[in-house]
Amino acid sequence: MRSKDIKIGEWYRLKSSPDYGYVKVDKIYPKNTLVKGRRFPFITIEVHHVVRKSDNVGFIRIFRLDAIIKDEPYRMGFNKKGQWGRIKESV
Repeated sequence: MRSKDIKIGEWYRLKSSPDYGYVKVDKIYPKNTLVKGRRFPFITIEVHHVVRKSDNVGFIRIFRLDAIIKDEPYRMGFNKKGQWGRIKESV
């Protein structure tokens, strides 16, 4: 995901677990910025990680920009190749 596509306050998902949990972007740090005592040589985002969007309690975590993906609506089913998996919904 590109840095200009990220908006503070928007909901996204983690690329490593796209079916579980949500992340809400709190802050975006540019390259080589000191973040909580560490300097990262890449664009870094600070997020609020929760299980459901309605949750009040979650974790504050720091990720690389490429670790999140857009939260797109989908349904489970068979794709054109006959494989079971996620099918994107048109909105």
